[in-house]
Amino acid sequence: MASLSQRPAVLLLCGGKSAEHQISLLSCHSVYQALDRERFSPVVAGMDREGVWHFYGDQEFLEHPEDPRQVKLREDAPVCFPMSTPEGAALVFPGSRRKPVPFALAFPVLHGTYGEDGSIQGMLDMLDVPYVGCDVRASANCMDKERTKVLASSLLNIPVAPFYAFNAGEEIPQEQLLQDLGLPLFVKPACTGSSVGIVRVTKAKDLGKALEEAFLYDDKILVEAAVQNAREIECAVLEMPDGSILVADPGEVIPRTGFYDYQAKYLDDQGARLQVPAKLTKEEREFVQEAAGMVFAALECHGMARVDFFLRKDRRKKPQDPLILNEINTIPGFTSISLYPKMMENIGMDYATLISTLLETAQARFLRKKQLRRSPEA
Repeated sequence: MASLSQRPAVLLLCGGKSAEHQISLLSCHSVYQALDRERFSPVVAGMDREGVWHFYGDQEFLEHPEDPRQVKLREDAPVCFPMSTPEGAALVFPGSRRKPVPFALAFPVLHGTYGEDGSIQGMLDMLDVPYVGCDVRASANCMDKERTKVLASSLLNIPVAPFYAFNAGEEIPQEQLLQDLGLPLFVKPACTGSSVGIVRVTKAKDLGKALEEAFLYDDKILVEAAVQNAREIECAVLEMPDGSILVADPGEVIPRTGFYDYQAKYLDDQGARLQVPAKLTKEEREFVQEAAGMVFAALECHGMARVDFFLRKDRRKKPQDPLILNEINTIPGFTSISLYPKMMENIGMDYATLISTLLETAQARFLRKKQLRRSPEA
């Protein structure tokens, strides 16, 4: 494998079959523009909504990159697919005499299903290449909101909002849910991000429609009590090449209306205000940072994650659960104005350095794993 000093080719993966396809394109475009080309050589591969891979190399790969409503992959790109070759991992071109394009590292910027749930990570493991972010196990556990809550609460005794989980086809006792969880409540697909498919229910008559909406995106859903009178505090966690953990000062999401849904995150400039750093006391800041680092470690995350909490405004009245875990994002929004890179920038790590650090960490972790035996001792 090429060393970092030899300007290795970095495969940037974007698009995908999830409902977060367009957000992935925007995140990847930011990474592509900021990648340090004195140290790394970008190779872009975009996956269309049908799951077909397209090769762009080190060329502009988007149409309308300035517009999150219209952005899409360029359509004039050859079909490709990653596979192992005698020379290492490479993009090959089915039905073409074009030579394979090798790559030494991968940076999956694939949000949501098939990108953040362990699917692409398993493929990259099979290709035997280092990649940015969590491995298969952590990706799957963090993508599934039910599993995240169960693991965090059982391993760390960290509070989570009361919830029920249901699979498609199960009978859902709506009256019991309303009685146990109250209003407002949230109905969420278990395995989506960017608030896709999430509905805030404020009236009992709307619960049935919200359940139907969530089941459009996943075959498992959560019905969760709303955490009232709380602030949305998020924390960026970064694994360094030596295996240590850096936890940035937290940021805060301040929705202007309703909750921080897909519209507010990506389509409405006035949907929310992002406060970086969050206005917290030293004690509060350190409390959140410690909790974020513990969650990252307990769920065996690698590379990066954004850990999202609710911080009760009335925590002095409820000292037993002042901080409530909401979710973990293992491939958070990564545009230059997204909250994760903004939190890192706030502590002195600019966007380009952040990308380089993630790639360095990926290779360092890969080299450590290479020391493990893959067959019994003779």
